[in-house]
Amino acid sequence: NIWGNDEDDEISSESGYLAGDYKNDSFQDDDDEFTIEVVSSPTTPFSKDFAVGGSKCSVTTMDRIVEIWTDSTLPDTSIAIENSDSAEERIKSILAWYKRVDRNPGTRDEASGLAQLCTKILIALGNANKQSDIDLIDVRADATEILEKIVSLSSKFAKSQDSSFLSTEALNAYMRCLNQSDPSASAKIADDFLRGMSSNDLYKGVVLPSPDLNTYNTVMSLWSVVGGDESQVGVNNVYQRLEVASLGEGNVTHLRPNSQTFKILLGTNSRKDNRFCIENAKEWMEKIKTLLEELGDKEMLSDVDIYNAAVSRQDNKIISNDNEYSPYWLSLGKSFDGGFKNITDDGSEKGMEEWLLDMETKQVYPTIETYEAVIQAWIETGTWDGLLRAEDWAKRSVLSATVGLQSSVIPRLKTIKPIIAAWALCGDERAPKRVKDWIDQLTMLSETTLPHLRPGL
Repeated sequence: NIWGNDEDDEISSESGYLAGDYKNDSFQDDDDEFTIEVVSSPTTPFSKDFAVGGSKCSVTTMDRIVEIWTDSTLPDTSIAIENSDSAEERIKSILAWYKRVDRNPGTRDEASGLAQLCTKILIALGNANKQSDIDLIDVRADATEILEKIVSLSSKFAKSQDSSFLSTEALNAYMRCLNQSDPSASAKIADDFLRGMSSNDLYKGVVLPSPDLNTYNTVMSLWSVVGGDESQVGVNNVYQRLEVASLGEGNVTHLRPNSQTFKILLGTNSRKDNRFCIENAKEWMEKIKTLLEELGDKEMLSDVDIYNAAVSRQDNKIISNDNEYSPYWLSLGKSFDGGFKNITDDGSEKGMEEWLLDMETKQVYPTIETYEAVIQAWIETGTWDGLLRAEDWAKRSVLSATVGLQSSVIPRLKTIKPIIAAWALCGDERAPKRVKDWIDQLTMLSETTLPHLRPGL
């Protein structure tokens, strides 16, 4: 049994710790397989007349190509942006399309068609920017240029608020393009837009459209990555305004909070000093349960993604775009750079373990994302015990997936990378063998039950 004695290796729900001989349990990992699904530009000819917003607009074939191409970049498509170049190249491609269609239309129909194309391009840019997990790419200036193009078209050709070309969808996309390297400033800008949209203020002479739930969630999401008390104050303030708006006059069902809303709420408020706090998590989970019961949505109470939000990182840009580490994912183990630390943990890692085990008792079964959050938390301690605990949880995910047949916890190379990075950087004499053992174990698993774990070194 490559993973040791099954009975000894179980993590008890009572103790939360795994018994066994750590010295003989050596495993190792390797690179993730980086994949990019390239969306080719359509080359078939299209009619120059097509319906946009209920009217026929005369556009060029290039406009139609751009419309279809930008449609292919919306969130529902599977575009994997894994390495440090793909997001940047995708953003460059999107901006190149904008430059090719940017012009000064002569009629309202042409302006309407161009505005909708610009909106689609802005959405594609926002999605690409959100997916850039490795590089912090500043696209705000480009997004502002596209937004102002829509505003100028609306100001010149639209006669009233009802016929404005500036949509809520466009503004939501613009918010996703705000500078990720300065989250506090970005959150404040987005919040200002939300306030203006809520009262239909003028923006450069054009009436701002009313916000939808996605607007509130986007602004809350921006506040969530700020960190500290400022993050919690910002998120909770926006949520309070959403509650007020959802109780307003008229049809406000579109402002009913959804799972994304509650994930942001729980994820942000489960922190204390930017660390996971089990007491805060439990307190806010009870608050969310009360809110869901009031909304009559009991099914969401068993949504594993909401539970995962409590332990997931809000600052998902954990990999720096500097060149200090190569390959870049070695930065996941930077707490071990220079050797093991002799520090006492603050209990947040054990709290995460308790949260995961508590999920199981409630029959809300953890996913591999839950395991990865716990693994990374132990890795960030920079301690010998922390590294061993991370290995324990990685081992448990493999056993659960292969022996327990739990498909939701099938490990990925991403799961193991923090452990490999820690061994690679710690400088301990046992590290080379530990790394080799992980590679050997992953190779064997990839040849039997888990082919996606094939090391790519």
